[in-house]
Amino acid sequence: MILHEHVTDPEVRTALRASRGLCNWHAGMLQGVPDAAFGAAIISADLLARERLRAEALGRAVRSRGSRLTALRRWLKRPASARVTARRTRRCLVCDGVHAAERRYLDALLALAGDPRFEDAFVQGDGLCVPHLTLLVEQEPGAARVAALERLVALAGGRWRRLEAALERFIAKHDYRAQTPATEEEARAWRLALEMLAGAPGVFGNARPAPPAGAPVPARPARRARVAPARPLRGEP
Repeated sequence: MILHEHVTDPEVRTALRASRGLCNWHAGMLQGVPDAAFGAAIISADLLARERLRAEALGRAVRSRGSRLTALRRWLKRPASARVTARRTRRCLVCDGVHAAERRYLDALLALAGDPRFEDAFVQGDGLCVPHLTLLVEQEPGAARVAALERLVALAGGRWRRLEAALERFIAKHDYRAQTPATEEEARAWRLALEMLAGAPGVFGNARPAPPAGAPVPARPARRARVAPARPLRGEP
């Protein structure tokens, strides 16, 4: 539905951009699809570039506008708060513990953002995914922590730029004229990009709303029928 010939389909690309990528469930499932690397890399490079540009635009807006926190929240522009609300309605004791630990780790990130050693540690890792950055922006950090949040957004955008470059090199090496194999960093870039866009598999769940009663089933995109070449009968030349 989104791979192979659909990767460059304008309607598919527009829909993916509008939703800012796949949900966590389906991004995780995509990693297990055979021969998905090339198509997923093309899609992820496009989406990650848009997230990085959005983060850079946020930085410019924060510097030029009076309310820094308002500018940060304007960056969201996705129905992430519905995900947080859905979490609060769950009463699973283990889930509550996981969510509390998640908040503590996010708070620790903000507290450490001002440490001179933090940037070195951050750039050596995989970075911060869009959903967790969104959760940080949605929180009430207070005026004293807004600067730390700005720094995290800038660091995340820089790490995404590096990941974009690895994706572009990975895509380029699928050209028949490429002479060198993909490096380890390039080969894992498409999987990491999916995690940066939707979170690690199994962390956030899916984004499927319950369909209204009597809603029509959406039609699947038409695919060209493959016709096998005719085989000669026995005895035919």
